[in-house]
Amino acid sequence: MVEKMPAKADGDALPETKPVKIISDLPEKASVNFGFDAYAKTLAELIANKDNKTPIVVGVYGPWGSGKTTLMEAVKKLLEGETFTDNKGSE
Repeated sequence: MVEKMPAKADGDALPETKPVKIISDLPEKASVNFGFDAYAKTLAELIANKDNKTPIVVGVYGPWGSGKTTLMEAVKKLLEGETFTDNKGSE
């Protein structure tokens, strides 16, 4: 919302405004520590475990800015970059 300042006395000038900051809805690209490492690893292992019966549904809920997308990006990075082993130690 733009806060309008009183117009100048001449009546022809536009009212002065203060800058408005727009908050981005894009996930952070820089490293943001939400403390999700254990959650991300657990979810990645759950998804990668071939012994789990499908379908599996996982819901990630939270208010805007709480790190839902950041968590999912961490899970994606783990799944793309590492090999997970099952409980027997085989790959």
